Amino acid sequence: MLNGLIITTIVSSVLILLILALSPLLERYFSNRVKAGVWLLLAVRMLIPYAPNDPVSPSFNIPLPEERYVTVDTAGVGIEFEREGTGETAASIPVSDIILAVWIVGAVSFFAVNVIRYILFRRRLRPHMIPMETDLGLIDNNKRYKRLKLYRCDRITTPMLTGIIKPVVLIPDRTYDDEELSMVLEHEAEHFKRRDIICKLIFLAVNSLYFFNPLVYIMVRDANDNIEYMCDESVCADRDEEYRTKYSLMLLNAMRDKRPGRLVTGLSSAGRAQKRRFQNIKRIGRKTTPEMHVIGAIITGVFSAVILCSYALAGESISVNRASIGGADGPTGIAVSDNINTSLDLAVSEAILAANEGRYIAGECRVEGHIIVGDATDGREVTIYAVTSYGEYGFDSGRFVKTAGNSNVPAAITLRLRDDGTYAVLDYREPESGMNYSDSVRSFMPEESWDMIFTNAAVPALTQLEERYAEAYLKRIGRENVQIGS
Repeated sequence: MLNGLIITTIVSSVLILLILALSPLLERYFSNRVKAGVWLLLAVRMLIPYAPNDPVSPSFNIPLPEERYVTVDTAGVGIEFEREGTGETAASIPVSDIILAVWIVGAVSFFAVNVIRYILFRRRLRPHMIPMETDLGLIDNNKRYKRLKLYRCDRITTPMLTGIIKPVVLIPDRTYDDEELSMVLEHEAEHFKRRDIICKLIFLAVNSLYFFNPLVYIMVRDANDNIEYMCDESVCADRDEEYRTKYSLMLLNAMRDKRPGRLVTGLSSAGRAQKRRFQNIKRIGRKTTPEMHVIGAIITGVFSAVILCSYALAGESISVNRASIGGADGPTGIAVSDNINTSLDLAVSEAILAANEGRYIAGECRVEGHIIVGDATDGREVTIYAVTSYGEYGFDSGRFVKTAGNSNVPAAITLRLRDDGTYAVLDYREPESGMNYSDSVRSFMPEESWDMIFTNAAVPALTQLEERYAEAYLKRIGRENVQIGS
């Protein structure tokens, strides 16, 4: 999921910058519905911070060439560790898990703080809300608005619509003439009609998920401003210049007041949004021609396609980049790809990568190698005995070398086949280090593998497997001419 979050952040940031760059053009010549639709589509997509076919494991692998090695999409493996207790066999917490935990805590806290503020705001207002007995005009005569109630409140300074389940219109305790009150009610009724508070809730959720990205704050602010522009556009459509002038004066009075909260719609604006809002009202009649509507629909469709295709391509790149290999076919002559379940062998690869994640300083490319020397099956559980290696590769003096890792490490990996066909790691055992190393190896590894382990005979094959990862990685980034190894 962390990988999907990173990809989604990068892609969405590029799209936000593109939309903001084109905003002057969209606002000048097209209906605000165009940009509103684009913002909402992007926001909904950002609520799913993973790409299609995003595998369960957060590690990155590079597939080996298909002509010699089995390559399988990790989406069907679903590898995860199921450890009990806090003994020596417990794996260290990977850095990616720490980052993921910080992100989750930050996102939940951001969302909770804003929702709590909204709830407290509503509670403070409730004792001061006095029902207004007045002719609501549009609201009274349309069944669509019959749930909408009107109240006067002396604790607010600008008219607003509030309430997700039971929406109400709140009017400040000041004097409005009939025409001005009608404009206020029609504006807030438009918010109610368009379910704008739900839209604001979506944007708040997006802001919470990407609280670390300053571009998302800009996006949410612009989207919320655009919600107000759409209401202005609807209210002033087909109205004469005199009505628009009075409407603008009504907004000007409201804009002197405090900007409403995240889950509240209101007439007030701030800063540059004020000027943009008046410009938008002035241009309403010029950009509502049928031709502009058609062109606006086309632009919305193009933006939608760009958003969807961008994420589809990101998802495909993850799926390919995170494929893994099974088996070995090196100088030792040991080959396992043809005589073991491919998904099981892939699970072994993922288990090795997961067990070593966070142990070493991260490089540019994570690699693994393994030679299976035996197995034992007990019902739905299987223990794989393998000689393994792990490496972090990076650039050093013009070469692509192993900067950290291990090699020739015996491991007993116990897997359980789950009902959905995926595997869970029940145990990952490696030998003790130091003086007890030899006895520890003999205590859990098959006897026929001892000579291979103690003579380091598997190292050339393991190194070759690791370097095939490196070759594939360099090819993917267009640097296949770089020499691998020291």
